[in-house]
Amino acid sequence: MSDSEKVVILKLTSFNSTFLSDSEKVVILKLTSFNSTFLSDSEKVVIIGQRSIIFKKIKNMSWILYLLIVLWAFFGILALIFPKKAKDLSLKTTRSVPYLLWGIIALIIAFLLWQSAGLVSTPLLIQILAVLAGIKGLFLLVFPRSKTDAMLNYWTNVSDVFYRVFGIVLLILAYYIFQILI
Repeated sequence: MSDSEKVVILKLTSFNSTFLSDSEKVVILKLTSFNSTFLSDSEKVVIIGQRSIIFKKIKNMSWILYLLIVLWAFFGILALIFPKKAKDLSLKTTRSVPYLLWGIIALIIAFLLWQSAGLVSTPLLIQILAVLAGIKGLFLLVFPRSKTDAMLNYWTNVSDVFYRVFGIVLLILAYYIFQILI
C-alpha cells in the first residue's frame, strides 16, 4: 500500500458524516476495516480511533445520559435542600400519569440506557441502571395498582434525613456518570 493510499483512507475516516445516508456510513466503516498489515502501529490506532468516532456519530445516544445527569442533579439538589418539596413533587408527578404509562416510559428508558452504555468508559454501571429501569417498568406494568400504591406510600413517608441522603446519592451518581462519559 502506498503512502497516498494511507492518506486517502485517513482522510475518508476523519470527516463529518452527518450528511451521509446509513449505507454510505457502512461503506466508510468497511473502508476502514481493511487489512492494515502494511501500516505502522500509530497509523492503525488513528484509523481505529477515527472509525470509532464515526460509529459514535451514527449511534449518538449520549443525550439520554445527559438528560439523566440533569434530572438526577436537579432532584438531588431539591431532595437535599427541600426534602418535603421533593416528596411532594415525586408524588404529584407519579400520580398525575397512569402507572401503565410510567411502566412503558421506564421500559423505553431502559432500552435507551442499554443502547447508550457503549458511550461510557465503564458500561457496566449504565447496563445495571438499564436493567433496574426495565425491572421497574415491568413492575409497573404487571403488579396491581394496590401494590404499587403501597410502595409509593412507603417511599413518600420516609424521613427527611433519608431523603437528604438519597439526594446526596443522586448527586454523586450524576457526577460519576458525567465523569465516565467518553
